[in-house]
Amino acid sequence: MITKNNISLMLCYAIRIFKELLLDLYAYYVTPYPILLVIGAINRIVRRFKIIFMAKGKGRPAVSENIVNLILEMKRCNWGWGALRISQELALMGIKVHKKTIQRILKENGFSPPPTKMMPPTWRSLLQSYKSIWAMDFCSVFDVMGFQVFILAIIDYKTREFIHVMA
Repeated sequence: MITKNNISLMLCYAIRIFKELLLDLYAYYVTPYPILLVIGAINRIVRRFKIIFMAKGKGRPAVSENIVNLILEMKRCNWGWGALRISQELALMGIKVHKKTIQRILKENGFSPPPTKMMPPTWRSLLQSYKSIWAMDFCSVFDVMGFQVFILAIIDYKTREFIHVMA
């Protein structure tokens, strides 16, 4: 449905396209390669008018209700299965449904993802458990004779003391 707002937006967009066309025509007379500018301007105008006036596709078809019921039944019968395992089992049956779509279907029907088995440590606990931190650097330098020398240095981060240096 075309409204006044859509028409005004299309008109503003068309005006902007023609302004860019005028700038391209000005550049046509100034640059040493005018034919390339004209071809580029024509291609841009055609592409923009296609965006305005050509209908867009509807996207992927919706997952049928039978497949949704099958996904929910698979989840109810196998609590340990996640979206990836369900999508793999459906692929074995010849049904192609993406993992993200299965996650969305499960979430819409009240199946929340299981909690993680191990929570990662917080930054505070990590920093408190590793009070003495060592830093390691591997670099290469050139000596006076022009030979490349590789150096491995391990430094205590807190005291700035060399633990080990190997060249």
